[in-house]
Amino acid sequence: MKYTLIILLLSTSWLLAQERPPLPGMESIRPLASDPDDTTGFYKLAHAIEANHDKYPTHLEAYYYYHLGQYYSMHEINLRKAVDNLMLTLAYLPNLPDSLKYLEFKTLRSLGIHYGALSKFDSAAWAYEQALNFINSVNTEKYNSKQAMLYIQLSDLAIQGFGNLELSLEYLDRASKFRDISSDTSEIDYHLASGYGRYHFNKANYDLAKSYFLECLKLAELRNPRERRNIKNFSYSFLASINFEVDNYREALKYDLLSLEIEKEENNPANLIASYSNLGEDYLLIGQPDSALYYYSLGLDLAEKIESAERKIEVLGNLHEFYAQQNDMSRAYSTLKERSELLDTLIRHKTQVRYNELLRKYEAEKQEKVLKEQQDQIELLQAQEEAAQLRLMLFITVIVIGLVIAFFIFRSRIKSREMKAKQLEEMSQFKDAVTGMVAHDLKNPLSVILKKQDNDETVKYMAGKMLTLVQNMLDIRKFEQAQLIPDTEAHSLDKIIQDAEDQVRPLLAEKNINIKANLNPCMVNADKELISRVFINLFTNAIKYSPLNGRILITTEKHSDQITVSITDQGKGISKENLNVIFEPYKQVSPLASGNIASTGLGLTFCKLALEAHHSQIRVESSPGKGTTFTFDLQLAGTNTRETAAEVVDQSMALTAKEKSYVAEILPQLQTLKFHNALLLDNIMDEVEKRDLNNLKPIITALSNAAFSDNRQHYDQLLEELKQLSL
Repeated sequence: MKYTLIILLLSTSWLLAQERPPLPGMESIRPLASDPDDTTGFYKLAHAIEANHDKYPTHLEAYYYYHLGQYYSMHEINLRKAVDNLMLTLAYLPNLPDSLKYLEFKTLRSLGIHYGALSKFDSAAWAYEQALNFINSVNTEKYNSKQAMLYIQLSDLAIQGFGNLELSLEYLDRASKFRDISSDTSEIDYHLASGYGRYHFNKANYDLAKSYFLECLKLAELRNPRERRNIKNFSYSFLASINFEVDNYREALKYDLLSLEIEKEENNPANLIASYSNLGEDYLLIGQPDSALYYYSLGLDLAEKIESAERKIEVLGNLHEFYAQQNDMSRAYSTLKERSELLDTLIRHKTQVRYNELLRKYEAEKQEKVLKEQQDQIELLQAQEEAAQLRLMLFITVIVIGLVIAFFIFRSRIKSREMKAKQLEEMSQFKDAVTGMVAHDLKNPLSVILKKQDNDETVKYMAGKMLTLVQNMLDIRKFEQAQLIPDTEAHSLDKIIQDAEDQVRPLLAEKNINIKANLNPCMVNADKELISRVFINLFTNAIKYSPLNGRILITTEKHSDQITVSITDQGKGISKENLNVIFEPYKQVSPLASGNIASTGLGLTFCKLALEAHHSQIRVESSPGKGTTFTFDLQLAGTNTRETAAEVVDQSMALTAKEKSYVAEILPQLQTLKFHNALLLDNIMDEVEKRDLNNLKPIITALSNAAFSDNRQHYDQLLEELKQLSL
């Protein structure tokens, strides 16, 4: 029942998630950010979104659309797209946590500003009122300054959008009250002064208006350079207008010239043309027609340069009046004619635009009617789809319950298989233990037989063959348990190969096979016993798979610090699938391929592990019908840096009192040890590990290797070192 409930909840969540509209991919708008150095562009905003992705995991949509709206406002100056994205922001706001509630206020305030710029004054008023409602709902003092600014923006809207001066004054008075309880008033003070200044200018209270705009000029010094320029330009324009209204044209000219200097820095063509027109009118009124014509001409040139028909019409109107006042009727007529033609063209263009807009609205209304009919059909389909989803959810629930039951059944089978695997592992360990015990029991008697049979070559050969097999079994086990350390010394590679060839000579004679050697005489760093057996195993392997009267080729190639040895036979080769298994224990190819010669499958395994202990890798190249080549590398004498068993002993730590006591106990047995009873060393190693006598492990391992390889000289040397360590 518990699992069923969880599955139902998960299924319901999944179905609900399918109804949520996907967030548009960042990649779809990334090409807009073509200039990474533009700090006001979308590049910065897009990266801000990505950087805060972890912070806003469930509300990225609102954050995303808000910043995209800001991008269109600041970078592309596309106010309609800015408004569209800000409205999308509002759609995702209701579920925002308290930590992100400020985004709702910022979105509403931005909407008010953008709607005002688009002359959608009712929408602007709605956005500002909603922003005020938000502030009242959170009721925190940190919004006092923001509330003051909202009332100032509503005051501007009351004048510009609705022409309601009294409402504008009411908003300014409210803003003033919130200014008095705000902590930071620097921005509010300027906007209040400019708001009161505009109110009194529209009420024709020019002295009061002038005093407010002069106050704005003082407050401008407290702002940053860019804000300072904007405040001064705004104030200069109103001061010029105030002086113009009271017929003080020279004072108006002074402020218009100051405004012109700022407009030149801003490099806004439309504002520059307006400044040129104002200066032309000022100079004309103070009796300087040449200067007036100069500024009118600058305005006309700039209007033509930016290809603005509306600005050119305004300037041509000013020039027409100028020429008429100067009694230059010819130029007055030509400018009037040009203005009229341009005005007719502009009106036709606007008429066409208006017609296209009305046509678009008609098509939209027509489409809306069609959509309404489609919506009714969609609602019907949605009802059917909801029923289908419910059936799907029930079906999924049944399927999941079935999967859960199947999982428990499968898990019980897995447990059963794990138990069987454990039993197999225990059986494998038992097999390895028995194999090792039998090999130990066989090795020592075989060593005795070899030493006693000096005359009978057949017995000696068979005993040697059996001893090699036993040594392979023992050494493979030691290699796998990392207990066998090669005792490397400088040896003649030619001598090692010759000794190995002597060992397999009876086999060579049976099949009349010849070994051809192309060797580079050299000394190698190697454990002679192990490497000799590598060659014996590879020779034996090559003889088995070579035809009668065949040939085995041995080649060597010297390098800077290594020599590469290759052994090639003329056998039938090894198939590709068998190349992957020939080095595994007890694995071998079909007996028919070896001429029905029996094999344990341990020889190549021993070669691989022995060479790896010498930090080398055995490689094989073969294909059916083309023979087989085994290749490996050996370290040249004089370049070897690997540790021998003796060196390991020399670097051992000082023995503890407990370890010295144990050495004193076993030393008499080690000194009288017969090599045919070398199994004693394995028992000693087991006791060392049992008593945790870690410092004795390296030297006992080295002694065991020397005993198993019949190296009495090395064994005695190691025994003397152990005796010295125990003193």
